[in-house]
Amino acid sequence: MSSQNLSRRALVIGTAVLAPATAFPAASAAPAGGEWNAEAALDRYRQAIDVLRTRVVCAGWQLDEIGAARTLRYFQGLVDGREDDEENDAAIDFLVAHGQSPDWIFGGRLFGMICAGARHSPQASRRADPIFEVIEEHQRLYAAQLLIIGHHSRLEEELPRDRRRSAVSSVESKIVDTDDPRWIAAERAVAGGWDEVLNFAVELTDVRPTTLAGIIALLRYVDEEEASRDGAGFPDILHDDDDAKVNKERGAGFAYFIHRNVAAALDAMQENLFS
Repeated sequence: MSSQNLSRRALVIGTAVLAPATAFPAASAAPAGGEWNAEAALDRYRQAIDVLRTRVVCAGWQLDEIGAARTLRYFQGLVDGREDDEENDAAIDFLVAHGQSPDWIFGGRLFGMICAGARHSPQASRRADPIFEVIEEHQRLYAAQLLIIGHHSRLEEELPRDRRRSAVSSVESKIVDTDDPRWIAAERAVAGGWDEVLNFAVELTDVRPTTLAGIIALLRYVDEEEASRDGAGFPDILHDDDDAKVNKERGAGFAYFIHRNVAAALDAMQENLFS
């Protein structure tokens, strides 16, 4: 076996864990006992191929049968003592292309499989996609606003009408000096809280999701808010003078800007996929 072949397979069965940016799942130490076992590797490969061939992976899934057969011959050759640099590389490329862990196939180690699964989990997406932080912050602001509204409602029941005549909104403010100071403060808090919630909601249209999980979370959040609270936490109309599709005077609905953001995110994903 050449030094090139030895080097690449050593990455799979005999070295320390690789960095996350490697072409295939991170490798770990050699199998128990520290010895390479070709028959065990062949058996694990057959297990993997049987699952990929007989189970539902996803809609439209199709195993590369030619590549599978070539890789099977490679592992059978290892059992028989035949080694080939080119076939070794082709086998690893086949495993990676089908989402399998060379670390497990060659060495029987589960670390690569576990880490690869976690890397594609919703939890990993939450850390990588900025839209999750935006959604959570909007939820936090809205929850705080509901507490403010609850306090305002209690004062409305407690105070007589002539002590709560002040009214504050984002467009006008009417303060009656003889009102209870708590009512004036509550009116200002409610108006200020809505300003925070609605202004921050614009971030949902500006911060582009970077993962499919993020896109789903954004659409689901907007849908649930529209269904449960009639979208009270979202502005009715937004403006964008740089968008020719948006009327300069009337603007466009919040949903348009959400859909625009999602479309841009999907375009970026498709571009990255084929770049």
